[in-house]
Amino acid sequence: MTEALHVLGPRALNDGDVFSPVAVDALGLPRAGAGAVPTPARGAGALPGPRPHGLFRLSTATRQVRDVAHGWLHHRAPHDTAHREAEEALLHEAESSALLRPPVQQRAAAMDEELAEIFLSVALHWLEVADFQHDPRYTNAALKLIGCSLLSGRAAGRSQLAATALDAAVHALAGVVVPPLAAPAAAEDLLAPIQDHAGTGNPAPQDRAIAVLAGAGSTGLPLFLDAAHRSGVRIRGVLEHSPAPGGALLDSAYARAWYPGEEPRTQRRTVPEPPAVPSRHLLAHGDWDAAARLLGQWRTGLLVLLGMDIVPSTVLDVPTAATVNAHNGELPSFRGMDAVAWARLAGHHPVCTVHRVEKAVDAGAVLASAAAPLDGGDSRSAVKDTQIALLVRTAAHYAATGSVPVGLRQDHAAARRWYRMHPALRRVLDRYPTHPTHPEEQ
Repeated sequence: MTEALHVLGPRALNDGDVFSPVAVDALGLPRAGAGAVPTPARGAGALPGPRPHGLFRLSTATRQVRDVAHGWLHHRAPHDTAHREAEEALLHEAESSALLRPPVQQRAAAMDEELAEIFLSVALHWLEVADFQHDPRYTNAALKLIGCSLLSGRAAGRSQLAATALDAAVHALAGVVVPPLAAPAAAEDLLAPIQDHAGTGNPAPQDRAIAVLAGAGSTGLPLFLDAAHRSGVRIRGVLEHSPAPGGALLDSAYARAWYPGEEPRTQRRTVPEPPAVPSRHLLAHGDWDAAARLLGQWRTGLLVLLGMDIVPSTVLDVPTAATVNAHNGELPSFRGMDAVAWARLAGHHPVCTVHRVEKAVDAGAVLASAAAPLDGGDSRSAVKDTQIALLVRTAAHYAATGSVPVGLRQDHAAARRWYRMHPALRRVLDRYPTHPTHPEEQ
């Protein structure tokens, strides 16, 4: 198997991507028959037992955790609709663990045979769940678990179970059908009053200071500052948050989000030189106390986030009016990562939203939404520009009125959280048209 892995290339090894035709042939596993998924005897309707917390973190995958995992697998109903909450919790644990993120082969080397076998069994279960519940998130997680297990090099990775899991995954990928792209959904808009104020050039009073917290190197920051300047919105200060040490992206398909119709090597767009702001600081990674102190000194009323991960309450509690963020998916249906890709997989037109930031990811009340135009040939820029426009309108509204609308509360019961899409699913998307289907085309 070690020799076979050389044909995959560094990107595939980093991503745990063993599902291309070349990779499937190169691995040379015993074939189990297309899509053959053995269903072990399990108690339909039986209690699932405790969730195997810590299973996807090698440091906590103790003997006790593994025993719980074996029991959990044994007691699952085949498609498990009765214990959805426990299933969702385990899915989130898998997707948020470092083990399934690049470099997958390097991380998988620390696994042992038993753990690889458990992962393959969970993956087979999740392929069943995905098929029965029509939920591709479980297919996505199963692909990651299978790739990690096969690249571990353990005996389980060469077993009949591994062959069965690989066949089942290839069969699942072949069965993915992407619907035609629907027309955009109706936009939500609670920011209409700003149209009467944008571009007036009136400075925000001191008690209405607008600040920005952005990831260092964010391409959205100069775009936002330029657009805000052109709209007459004054920004009091900018904080740029340094990345985590060693957080440089590898040669990986996970490094950039998927966008429809994007060429493999899209040329970088020209970013304007950002206008000067009164105060600008570079924050050390995780130095939230310094961020809170500076925001307080600026008497921040509105904080705009750009290219940030989770921000703690230490910072969120400082702005007197709100902290807002733009998301490249329709909320609450497409929370989380790769929202454009998941929307396209469901046949939905990409929709951007601006929402109040709460402690839960993408869960705050929605202030406005807008469909991103896909007819200009550069969907990545179209989505980014739509997000920037929504944020600038929010800032202009605040500068003019001194307040931020309460917003439309999300229906949390209807919410779904999505995760970084596996490259094998991205390849499926690449085969489908990217423009909306008009009635005359149907």
